[in-house]
Amino acid sequence: MLIATTAWRCGAGRRVERLNCVDTLHAPGRAGQALIRKVCLHWENSVANAFRCRIITPSESVFDDEVSYVSFPAWDGQQGVMDGQSPLLTRLGIGPARLTLASGEIRWFMLDGGFAQINDGVLTLLSEHAIEPENISLDKAKAELTEANTAAVAGGKDRDEVEAAQQRARAKIALAQAQG
Repeated sequence: MLIATTAWRCGAGRRVERLNCVDTLHAPGRAGQALIRKVCLHWENSVANAFRCRIITPSESVFDDEVSYVSFPAWDGQQGVMDGQSPLLTRLGIGPARLTLASGEIRWFMLDGGFAQINDGVLTLLSEHAIEPENISLDKAKAELTEANTAAVAGGKDRDEVEAAQQRARAKIALAQAQG
């Protein structure tokens, strides 16, 4: 009996290799167990397709380059995007965005709300602020978190604003610590 299958194996870097195989079911072996042998027919190599990603703030265009994958904070959780994603419009949250460039290099940005749009194969992240980890001071971020926590305990401020300040400070701390 022949059963056609396709197996995917991650190769080096962005490379994905597809292996077309045929499983052959042999007569039962010891203790009545069927023996399955996989016969490989051929390899098909493909490279992950790149697409354009732009990060724009009110004052400047922070990033505009080809990427193979982007993970960004949406209002309801982390969103991942690869080439071929259908059109999308969603609200951004506060947190880190990870961009895998077409060259394989990884870049990080701290995004502070806004909108994400995918149209005609281009991902545009419009954010109030987009900060690279090199530009984040760990001491200042810790001070911001302390201030936000104090405001949460003291009361009198809008709860949503205080929670956003806490989330912003935590994201900055995480990126600054990861940067080293």
